[in-house]
Amino acid sequence: MTAAAPTRAVLRLKCRDSGEAERLRRSLAADDAGHAHVRVEGVVLVIEAEATSALGVLRTLDDALGCLRAAEPDL
Repeated sequence: MTAAAPTRAVLRLKCRDSGEAERLRRSLAADDAGHAHVRVEGVVLVIEAEATSALGVLRTLDDALGCLRAAEPDL
């Protein structure tokens, strides 16, 4: 039996400017457990999550959004 392909999701958040996107990326990097890959594309913060299940992806994105809320309450 072969292993199932991982479940993936991409979240793209448009920020006010590239500085805000970079600050948010750094806030996520401080809490990165290796379940999400985060990068900045211009003014867009991109979060790619991967897990063995859809629930795992949702948990990863929920954690990332919680960190972003703490870093930028007005986001």
